[in-house]
Amino acid sequence: MKLKKKYGDKRRTLIIPNAEEFNPEDFYADDEMVITISHMGYIKRTPLTEFRRQKQGWKQALKAALPG
Repeated sequence: MKLKKKYGDKRRTLIIPNAEEFNPEDFYADDEMVITISHMGYIKRTPLTEFRRQKQGWKQALKAALPG
């Protein structure tokens, strides 16, 4: 309570809702990713550029991407 009495004052900013539509996806990077799942069930998301740099096997990636 001492802090509130010493530093508390009225809000200095005014929050006005924006009339434009808010899309949460606008806050996420739109980068291509490779998702890998290990036989133990671990999931890893890697940027495609990093995946290529690591020289991961494309056969493994294609096998995981294809159905059946």
